[in-house]
Amino acid sequence: MEASKNAEVIGFAFPLSNGAFTVARFSLAGSAEAMKRTLIEAAKAHQPAAPAPSEPPISPPGSKGLKDIVI
Repeated sequence: MEASKNAEVIGFAFPLSNGAFTVARFSLAGSAEAMKRTLIEAAKAHQPAAPAPSEPPISPPGSKGLKDIVI
C-alpha cells in the first residue's frame, strides 16, 4: 500500500501458456483518496450498532396502541 502512495502507475505481469507474459498497467490517479475513503468506511462498519430504543414508540393521537386492541 505504501508503494501505491508514491507511484503513478501499477502493472501486473501474467504468464501465458506459451511461456510469454502479458502486462496490464493501471493508473493510480485518485487512488490515495479512494483508499482513504475505503478505510474510513470500513472503520464505520466495525462500530457497534446503535442500541434499540428501550421504550415502544408513541402511537399518534386517535390511533389504537397495542394495549387498546381487543380480539
